[in-house]
Amino acid sequence: MALSFVVDTNVLFTFFWRHSTTRKIFTELQIRLFAPQYALEEIRRYAEEIQNKTKITKNEFEVFYQEILKRVRFFPIEFYQDSVFETKNIADQKDIDFVALSFKLGVPLWTNDKELKQEKIIKVLNTQEVISLLEY
Repeated sequence: MALSFVVDTNVLFTFFWRHSTTRKIFTELQIRLFAPQYALEEIRRYAEEIQNKTKITKNEFEVFYQEILKRVRFFPIEFYQDSVFETKNIADQKDIDFVALSFKLGVPLWTNDKELKQEKIIKVLNTQEVISLLEY
């Protein structure tokens, strides 16, 4: 059975690096990935910055974006909005969508945000912990 994770936007951003560990995990391992629909808006908002940092073309960005759409299931807020109330007291409100979706699905949140590691309402894993868990 495949392991499941909610992934935050920063983890999704690292998918755009051609040789990133995240890309390898997404493409080579049997895992199920979830994210709030909001993450797609953030990726689009930072598209130019992602292209500049990763040194990919606009066309490559679009190809990678389509790959993400195939590999990650995105949920509208209506799916997890009942969990927003349960998780409203998290330290950083910008992460509420990710925490609420993780809470709703009962799966760990994959993030490299050190502040989120302090949250006790959900299990939070960084990339190194995900790798260890997957025995990658």
